[in-house]
Amino acid sequence: MPELTLWDKLETAATICREIAARTSGTPWRATGNNVDGPAGPVAIAYQCYGDATWIAIADPGMAEPIADVLERALLIREREVRAQDAGDYHAACDGIIWEGCECFTPAEALADHVLKRAAGHG
Repeated sequence: MPELTLWDKLETAATICREIAARTSGTPWRATGNNVDGPAGPVAIAYQCYGDATWIAIADPGMAEPIADVLERALLIREREVRAQDAGDYHAACDGIIWEGCECFTPAEALADHVLKRAAGHG
């Protein structure tokens, strides 16, 4: 399988976030000790520490839409401000080539990489 471009990563990760969240139980999730509970009952138990349960509750499916929005916003910025050139994708807003002077998309790419790895069962 060929390596995904930055833009493919962003689009794929946004889709994954929305699709996975749509299949989860209702929100909000709440941490109660080491349990994570949703409106219909228990969602998970965090055996290692209470902080894990709190984090799981914070990162409930309600986070999927904002994460997907961030990724899709980066794609919209690309559409408006990035032009392909021989030297690479040129980002007019920072007057740089992406990954060579332009780091504007680095946070969105890191988020997309995390989503893609986790969805594939890695990392």
